[in-house]
Amino acid sequence: MKISRINSSGVYGQTHKQIAPKDPVSFGIYVRGEESASRKFQHKYTSWFFRDLATLDIAVNYLEKTFPKGTTILDYACSNGQEALSLNMMFKDRNKYLIQCYDTDEKSIEDAKRGEYNVATEIFGEEFLLYNNDATGKQQKELANKFEQFFDKSGDIFDHHLSTKKFKVKDSLKDNINFEQGDIKNVDSAACGQKVGAIFFRNAFYHMLERAETMGYKCTGEGKTKIKDVIDKAYTRLEPGGIFVMGNCLEDSIFRANSAAVPESHLATTVLRDCRVSILKKTPIQEMLEGRGFTPIGYSTVNDDFAVPTVWKKPFKGEIKKTAPLKNKAAV
Repeated sequence: MKISRINSSGVYGQTHKQIAPKDPVSFGIYVRGEESASRKFQHKYTSWFFRDLATLDIAVNYLEKTFPKGTTILDYACSNGQEALSLNMMFKDRNKYLIQCYDTDEKSIEDAKRGEYNVATEIFGEEFLLYNNDATGKQQKELANKFEQFFDKSGDIFDHHLSTKKFKVKDSLKDNINFEQGDIKNVDSAACGQKVGAIFFRNAFYHMLERAETMGYKCTGEGKTKIKDVIDKAYTRLEPGGIFVMGNCLEDSIFRANSAAVPESHLATTVLRDCRVSILKKTPIQEMLEGRGFTPIGYSTVNDDFAVPTVWKKPFKGEIKKTAPLKNKAAV
C-alpha cells in the first residue's frame, strides 16, 4: 500500500509503503529522504495568521456571546504569537479579553515578544493580507484592513523561491497579550489557577504521542495518559460554558485503524493522495474529551473529507452532554 504525506495545507511529501497498525495511529507520516524547499519553509514557519479561520470565527463569536464582559484565555503551543494576534483582530472589543500565551520553546516566545513576522504569499493562504484585492468575501476584506492597520511593513525577503514580506506588529494590538515559556501539562496552575473562559491547544496533541515505527504517532500507553491528564486539568480550569479549542491537522484529527480488528460500525474511509484507507470515526482524543464531559460546538474540515470537532464546550450546570460523531462527507 502506498500513502503520500499530506497535511492540512495541501503540501505533499514523498510516497512510501505503510502497513496496517495494531493500535490507532495518527497521520503524522514523516517523510524519508531530502525535504523539498516548500517543506523546509513550512517547518520554519510553524504557524500563520488566521490559521483555520473557521475554528477561530466560531470561538470568537461564542466567547463574545457567552462572556460579554470579558474573560481570560490561555493559549498553549502559541508558537510566535500569530494565533493570539489573530484573535485580537477578530474580537469586537479585544480589551475585554486577557490572552495569556505559552510555548515550551524559548526561541518562539522571544520571537513573539519581538513581534516581527514573515507573511508568505503562497503556502498558508495569507496572500489576502498582502493584497486586499485577493480577499474573498466581507470577512477577509475586514481582516486584511485590520492587518494593515496594526502592522507596519519592514521589508521584503526571498525565501525558498517564495515571495515573503516582513511586518512588525504595533504595540496597540498586543497590550492585552502576555507571552511566557510554559507547558500545557501545568495548565492547572498557570495564570494563578483562576477560572478561564477558553483554553487553546491547537495542532499540538500529537507531540505527546509516541512515534510509531512506520508512520505517525500511536495514541496508546503513556501518551494517551498524558493527553487524558491535560483534558482533565483543562476541564477543571474552565468556567462553566468555557471552551477547549483544538486544531484540524491530520496528526490530531485522523487516526488510521486496523479494519480487521475494529468493528465496521466504528470505521470510516478517507483518501490520502491516491489510496483509500480505513480510519476511526471517532478518534481517541475525541473519546477522552467526551468522556470528561465536553460537548462539540464547532467543526472544521480536514483533508477535504471530514468535518472534525475543534471547539469543545464545558457544559453549564444541569446541561445535557451531547456526543460528537466524526462527520464524513465522503462515502464510507
